[in-house]
Parts: sequence; C-alpha cells; structure tokens
Amino acid sequence: MFPGLSEEFAASRGEIALVFSISAFVFYSLGAIAGPLADRWSSRAVIAAGLVAMIAGYVGASQAKSLGSLYVWYGAGVGLGIGLSYVPALGPCNPGLS
Repeated sequence: MFPGLSEEFAASRGEIALVFSISAFVFYSLGAIAGPLADRWSSRAVIAAGLVAMIAGYVGASQAKSLGSLYVWYGAGVGLGIGLSYVPALGPCNPGLS
C-alpha cells in the first residue's frame, strides 16, 4: 500500500497506516472545536493557524528519521492543520449554516 514509507522506516503496512489514522482522528476530533473557535475569533485567523500547523507538519514529516516522529509530525501536525482549517472554511460556503 505504501511501499516507499514501509521501506524507509522498516515498518509494516499497519504501522504506516497508523500515521494516517492518527491524522484522521485528530482532524475529525477538532471539527467540533474549530467551528466555535472561528466564531470566537474569526474564520481567517483559525484557518491561518491551521495552515501554519499543516505546513509545519508536512515539513517535519519530510525530515522524519523515525516512525515515531512521522506519527507526531504528519499524524498530529497535519491532522491539527486540517482540523483547524476544514470546518471554518465550510461555514461561509453555506449561508444556511449561519
């Protein structure tokens, strides 16, 4: 499924899949939090914070030397970034949500 990552980190498919599972868990968990944060501050500020977290996650993941650091950088960093960006970006697209 992810042969390049499996070879790079000498990890099984399950261990590699956990990277994306952590990211999805963080992303979906933040959905309920990101909306109220955008209401409190602004969608632009929360989305910008999410983009910074996402960029940091991608840069950190690209430099990861161990599977554990990949879990942190991609799983948590990118998950945090997407979680903070996705819901606040959808709100203005649907006027019925206001």
